[in-house]
Amino acid sequence: MSCCRVCKKRKHIKIKSSSWKHKKKMDYLWLAKMAALTFVLSIMFATTAGVVMRKINIFFSVLLLLLIIIVGIVFDIIGVATTTADTVPFHSMASRKIKEAKNAIELINSKEKVANFCNDVIGDTCGIISGYGCTSLIFQILLKNKRKDSNEFKNLLDILITGLVAAITVGGRSIGKNYAISNCNNIVFYVAKVLYFFKLNKNKRRVKKVK
Repeated sequence: MSCCRVCKKRKHIKIKSSSWKHKKKMDYLWLAKMAALTFVLSIMFATTAGVVMRKINIFFSVLLLLLIIIVGIVFDIIGVATTTADTVPFHSMASRKIKEAKNAIELINSKEKVANFCNDVIGDTCGIISGYGCTSLIFQILLKNKRKDSNEFKNLLDILITGLVAAITVGGRSIGKNYAISNCNNIVFYVAKVLYFFKLNKNKRRVKKVK
């Protein structure tokens, strides 16, 4: 067969695109709920963090700011781990009657929603709050260090603190993502254990109320 004939045949080959029927429908109600939750959490936690940071000293303000960053990184790890984890080992665990395995399978099967909640809602909210925390921390330092060159000092402080927080956040999330991909199944299993613990306590409370 000549080269021209092969080329002509290749022109007629069409790549089949996935039909709309096979595509997953976007849950707009879930997206609306998450947007509303992000709005509420951002206002609530930013206001709380601002009020608390103004009442405590600089040392504890720094600790609170670091805690907010760590929470964002931890939830980012959970979100990435859930999207990369595999259900096969958990099905094996479930067959051996390991109770937490069922929660792990549920997490992986709902990975889009879990990732959206962990990475976007909690992760991004923590990012916004940490930015607000930076402003509160700068305000605290300026109040305790009254200087004539306050504008220059404020600008320098703003650049240093914002840059440092950004570096810790981005660096922490980058390390967290690598860790999450390498240990995805273990992370999902630990999260499933925590969920199972809370569900167990909730069921016990219900039983006590019935009695």
